[in-house]
Amino acid sequence: MRCDAPPATQPLVSVIMNTYNGEPYLREAIDSVLAQGYQNWELIFWDDASTDKTPVIAKEYAASDSRVRYFRVELKTTLGAARNLALQQVRGTYIGFLDSDDLYLPDAIARQVQLIEAGDYGMVYGRTIIIDERGEVRDKGKVRYRSGRLLADLLRRYDIRMGSALVRRTVLEHAGLGFNETLRFAPDYNLFMQIAAAHEIGVIREPIFKYRRSSGSLTRKSFHLVSREVGQTLDDLETLYPDAVRSCPDAMKMARDKLCFYEAVNHIDQGRYSLARSALAPVVAARWQYLGLYLALLLPIPRGWVLRVINRKS
Repeated sequence: MRCDAPPATQPLVSVIMNTYNGEPYLREAIDSVLAQGYQNWELIFWDDASTDKTPVIAKEYAASDSRVRYFRVELKTTLGAARNLALQQVRGTYIGFLDSDDLYLPDAIARQVQLIEAGDYGMVYGRTIIIDERGEVRDKGKVRYRSGRLLADLLRRYDIRMGSALVRRTVLEHAGLGFNETLRFAPDYNLFMQIAAAHEIGVIREPIFKYRRSSGSLTRKSFHLVSREVGQTLDDLETLYPDAVRSCPDAMKMARDKLCFYEAVNHIDQGRYSLARSALAPVVAARWQYLGLYLALLLPIPRGWVLRVINRKS
């Protein structure tokens, strides 16, 4: 799908690309922005003190296309802080996010803009294709929900990939929203769940984005952070959006129960099966999956196998 209107009549979309040592896939990522059928965009390239050839590559693109705007800090920051610094540079009506190892499909921005302008949505997101380090498709992805008030659904099972999201800039500005700079694993989850608590969310059923899942992904390195940071987001929702939370008590309980699961996964990753069972014990009656994992941890099952099964089911 192409947007046929001339660029001057299209709202400006600011795409933020936060990068630290993104050399391996950087050209692919930037080229996927350049290949968009929708042409009225700017790319805010935020270099978080890279030490590889990231600056050389990014500056090359900035020199050849004025829509690519390159920024750099000399001291590395947290991801949330880097994203907030990039947010300060945006000029667009809408804001998208693309990491330097991921890819937009050619009609991504056109589909995002078409949907967000069709309704009173605070943000939109779409279906994500999972690829590996070689770019081969590993999962064609799916979206579980339809456009509307999605807080309860997202509390039960969160399915937003950041690169598929487009946010209305005024939503952030009017509420003073940004990325929580104390969070290392889930600053995007924290922000998007706050938007979902206050606004309708648009959902694009077709694939618009490719997410690269690598063997050194942040998730595996950050198991110990998940329960704490997701729990902090739930606390924030209860404090800042009490009416929205009161409207979906069962979903909030399910989300709270899942914190025990996240804690158990961290213990499993460290080979601490006894502690994992203790973490799961309070919620084994909540879902049969928790009971099944609890019972499996009584057996001498290799840690790697358990983690692979969890990854497929979660």
